[in-house]
Amino acid sequence: MKVQNFSSKLFSVSITLLILGILVSLVVSPALADTFTFPGGSLTTKNLNAWGGVNTIQYNAYFDFSTGPSTITVYGLDLTDIWYEGKWPWPPLAESLGAQARFGINANGFWSQHQIHSAIGNGGGSWDQQSAAWDHDDGFRKYLIQNQWSGTTSDVTVGNHQYNVEAYIPRIGAGSSVNDPSQVTDRAYNTFDMKITYTPTSTPGAYEVQGWVRLHKAASTDEMAVRPGSPVWGSPYTWVWNKAINNQTNPENAWVPFFDGAWTITGDYTSARPYLEIINWGVPQTRNHTFSWDSMVVEGTPVIPDEVWVDDDWTGHSNGDIVDGHVFGYDAFATIQDGIDAVSGSTVHVAAGTYNEAVTVNKSVSLLGSLGAILDGSGVGGNGFLIKAANISIDGFEIKNFAIGVRTYGGPSDFGNLDILNCNIHDNTQNGMLIVYDTFDTVTVGNCEISSNGQNGVGLGNNTTITALNINDTAVSDNGQHGMFVAQTHIASISIGNSQFIDSKTYSGITFGTTASTIGSFVMEGGELSGNKESGLSIVQKASTFQVITLNGVAVKNNKASGVMLGGGASTGNLSVLNSTFQGNSWEEFDLSGGWFGAFSVSGDTSFTGNTFEGGPWAAIYIGDLASFGSAPVIFNNDLSGYGNAVFNASTTIVNASGNWWGTNTPAGVASKVTAATVDYTPWLHSGTDTGDPSFQGDFSTLHVDDDSPQVGATGRIQEAIDLVTGSTIYVAAGTYEENINVNTSVEIIGAGSGDDPASNTIITQTTAGAGETKIGVVQLSASGTSGNPILLQDMRLEPVGMAGISVGRFTEGTGQTVEHVKLDNVQVIGTNANPSTEQERGLYVDLTSTLRYLDVDNCAFDNLTYGWYLQKAVSADASTVRYVTVDNTTFNHNNHKGLYAEKLSDATFTGCTADDNGFDSSALPSYFAPWSAGIDINLKAGTYTNLAFMTCTITNNANDEAKEGVGLTVKARDDGSYSAYPATLTNVTIEDGLFSGNERGIRIGEPLKNNAGPINVQVHYNNITGNVQNYSGNDGSQYGGLINHTQTQVHGTCNWWGAADGPSGAGSGSGDAVSSNVEFIPWLLDPAPDGACEGYPLEGITIEKSQELEFDRGSDPFTETPFVDHGDEIVYSIEVTNTFAQAVDVLVSDAMSAYVDYLADSLEVYINGIEFDDPDKEDSISYDAILDVYSLAYVFNSLGANETLKLEFTVKVEDFVPLGEWIENFAIVTVTIPGLEFEVESNTVRVEVVPEPATFFLIGSGLLGIGALVWRKRKQ
Repeated sequence: MKVQNFSSKLFSVSITLLILGILVSLVVSPALADTFTFPGGSLTTKNLNAWGGVNTIQYNAYFDFSTGPSTITVYGLDLTDIWYEGKWPWPPLAESLGAQARFGINANGFWSQHQIHSAIGNGGGSWDQQSAAWDHDDGFRKYLIQNQWSGTTSDVTVGNHQYNVEAYIPRIGAGSSVNDPSQVTDRAYNTFDMKITYTPTSTPGAYEVQGWVRLHKAASTDEMAVRPGSPVWGSPYTWVWNKAINNQTNPENAWVPFFDGAWTITGDYTSARPYLEIINWGVPQTRNHTFSWDSMVVEGTPVIPDEVWVDDDWTGHSNGDIVDGHVFGYDAFATIQDGIDAVSGSTVHVAAGTYNEAVTVNKSVSLLGSLGAILDGSGVGGNGFLIKAANISIDGFEIKNFAIGVRTYGGPSDFGNLDILNCNIHDNTQNGMLIVYDTFDTVTVGNCEISSNGQNGVGLGNNTTITALNINDTAVSDNGQHGMFVAQTHIASISIGNSQFIDSKTYSGITFGTTASTIGSFVMEGGELSGNKESGLSIVQKASTFQVITLNGVAVKNNKASGVMLGGGASTGNLSVLNSTFQGNSWEEFDLSGGWFGAFSVSGDTSFTGNTFEGGPWAAIYIGDLASFGSAPVIFNNDLSGYGNAVFNASTTIVNASGNWWGTNTPAGVASKVTAATVDYTPWLHSGTDTGDPSFQGDFSTLHVDDDSPQVGATGRIQEAIDLVTGSTIYVAAGTYEENINVNTSVEIIGAGSGDDPASNTIITQTTAGAGETKIGVVQLSASGTSGNPILLQDMRLEPVGMAGISVGRFTEGTGQTVEHVKLDNVQVIGTNANPSTEQERGLYVDLTSTLRYLDVDNCAFDNLTYGWYLQKAVSADASTVRYVTVDNTTFNHNNHKGLYAEKLSDATFTGCTADDNGFDSSALPSYFAPWSAGIDINLKAGTYTNLAFMTCTITNNANDEAKEGVGLTVKARDDGSYSAYPATLTNVTIEDGLFSGNERGIRIGEPLKNNAGPINVQVHYNNITGNVQNYSGNDGSQYGGLINHTQTQVHGTCNWWGAADGPSGAGSGSGDAVSSNVEFIPWLLDPAPDGACEGYPLEGITIEKSQELEFDRGSDPFTETPFVDHGDEIVYSIEVTNTFAQAVDVLVSDAMSAYVDYLADSLEVYINGIEFDDPDKEDSISYDAILDVYSLAYVFNSLGANETLKLEFTVKVEDFVPLGEWIENFAIVTVTIPGLEFEVESNTVRVEVVPEPATFFLIGSGLLGIGALVWRKRKQ
């Protein structure tokens, strides 16, 4: 490198100028003195404050001046070109009228007013060394140099003390001075014009002086020796300051001194830099003044610098040479070792170049290499960097051709921290790095390449102790034996980040072997362990101990033995393998064999998560028979699809391998991939879709569960699957699952079937002993679905033993949960009835304050329990409910107390459901339960409820074992007694198309003897209500029968089949099942639903008489009965209907005749109580059509009063009768049986059909008119 022109660095207009911005130290014995020759330079000052303003220039070489005599010699000092140009009219105080050192021109208040007489004592006395200059206003530039004033009160003399000029200023008068030379010449041969004018005042000697002054260069080459400034008290040094630097060649031809300069030493007295201070001891300076010198020689003891620079291009320089702004021999050197020797412990900057030396680093320094800095051991050998001190950083070097690239000294010593950064360490005959015997806090290897070394890339051993070993962004490759070899080492933490240990030629990428080591945590994140002659990671030879072993995001591929091999009697607290990729390793991908030189044990947790095993060897994970574990290994969320033996476990510990993709989703296929007895493989993934990074992130949208899998831990197989997902589908294979399930997230759980054979159905069962309590369900619902994606339980069988099948909340407690959008499809909840009196076996339970909304139940069963359903409600202001419920084709059968019991239920529809044989064994029920058994008991409490519908349901054989108040279906809204404070109301109950048979009572509305206000609008229609009879052997309970109403509101019960055509008994007059009072039951079905017509009325309420029967005879062989209707005959036929009800009825006659005869509207006469009906007041209440069409007649009479008789007369006339014989060939004889005239009598909504005795007649027709017939037809309503 070239030596720079030092003086070119010295020009600046700032107050303080630092020549060199970088400091370097020299290593010099404190007892010796070195000589440094510094080149000259220059300094231009500006804006020096008055009396002490300083400009500084300094060299960055530090010396210790406390150790003995030191000399500083400055050569060729030169003050040049100092000038000032004045201002008009008067110079301001801030601007001097010249430059001075001591007593120069002073622009203070005294001189600004130019009171000359004050300066000379009114003409007596004198002053030396004054100068002044002003501009004149006469258009010419005039000059004045004041050097010596003298005189009396009568005159003032401007002397020529040094300039040979004398000017006389008279004391009185005005105008120009008496002595008014036109020019003045100084000793420097500079010529000045000069003019002095004056204006007398009352004070003698007041003058106006105008002009300007310019000072020119007068060079000198003085030599000055300077002692240090501010020496220690008692030292041999003299404090040298205020050294006059006169711009002179000799005193006789001198200007006045303008500057005093001093060389001083500043800073710590034992570590100081000599520098030049130019100090103004006069008025403020506003102009530039240039000061220069030729050289400076310092002989003294340099202070060791804390930062040095090394460049092999500086070879051959001498101390004091300035190289790239540094001082050679002080902070600049040609070898790394010289730089280390000189520096005090900070940084050695090494420039690009080849340094053929072995370096001993025996100080706490940072070695910072530039790009291209090469430490080459060719011909040198040994160690490239030998570490012999604490806290060392080596950054940015290529290190090659040594025995060992970087080696610690092998004290043992406490070496603090060691950083090897951004280095390329290669082709060393033994190790790239070797750390032995020593103790470190932290060893960091960062962004390095360590390759092609004869033995190991990195070696650690021989009782080395390290608190933290950090290797980051480093590639260790192609080394002769191991990438990293660790033996007999004690390391609290090994952290390897994004680094590669690949292609080791003899052994493994990383090896812990030969002699046992003690390791706290070994964590490798990212990077690669691939292509090595043996394994990627090998811990096999000796019983090394670890607290943690973690591989996270590591690629382990194509090693010639196992990808990872663990054994040798080694052990760890926890083992974690995450997000890594294994492929193509020759033996196993991961070998926990525990058989190489001894067992391998994990005292804590073992986990494999998020890894991709891409296939190749015979097994992905092999666990040998000597391996041991503190807890079951967890192999979760991995892709294990490419192996015949994905997990081979020869140990006695069951491995938890749930949530993996095995390459197949069938139970048999997955089971074939593992060691069946020792690997828990359920649940497993449905597909091998990888949903994201890092590595493998399985698709948990669909899982499979199988009871054939062993199970690790207390969590059941299905619950384990639920806990893994949200919004997913879980397929549960056929089998028996003994567990409680908490559905605490939105899922679909789909079994294989709901039958009782576990070979082909999914059976989930639990006992109270297994659950540890009785208040929960086999399935606990604690989450909600959505309308589009409800929680789904499908195709399964639940077998609770002493507990609920499905539960929301806890039995008899108020947990306040809300569950919405649940679907049950082909779910059979089947109990045992083993101890039903405890109430614990409940098919579906909702607790006192919990809410269940949007429940869809299809093709399910809630059988053989205590309660099929039990929906419990707190009698309080609690607003919980069960609402928006749809139940289809579901059974509530053979439950010991009730098929369904609901204290809260609203907006619910049951369609095609069955409640059969509930309450079948009262002996197992407490006495307070037994009387109230039921098929379905809607016993609503404390709330407002609406819209309950039971459609096409079968409610049979319920409450038949000594249930005094038993019933098939009962609906109540409790507002009585203790319920009155928080009453229940229910509006709209529909019971249609159902079968209610064989129950203690069929249907009961309201609580017996409580006179409840509702339910309101109860509609019971088109049901078959039969055979509901008392079986209770004790004293009768409340009213028995088919339909019983205990409320204040009428129940609408028309169009039901009561088991007899004459209708119900009880409040009715028939022989069918009884109805109670306050039930509207007329009309009823004449036959069972759905085919029976709703035409049943009580016959005793109407009497009917008809006048005669009609017969038509053949012309030649007439009947003897009368009347005989012949050609042109008429006959009047009448029917009388008498209303014997106590209330008015409506009468409808329709299809009363159908015959091809000619009749007119007036052929029908109507009589009420024998009076022809023509009362205008009743006209609106009669509506009939004599002829609706050719074949029909209809008549409606509204409100036939009590005991009124309605008479209808029909006149029939046969015309165009052709006697027998004339048109015989066209005659036909037809016999018609009249089944009877139909009357439908309505009382409110009740309709009754009346059929009179039939009549027969003959009608002779002709070919022209066709065959006619008079027919009484039965009308279907």
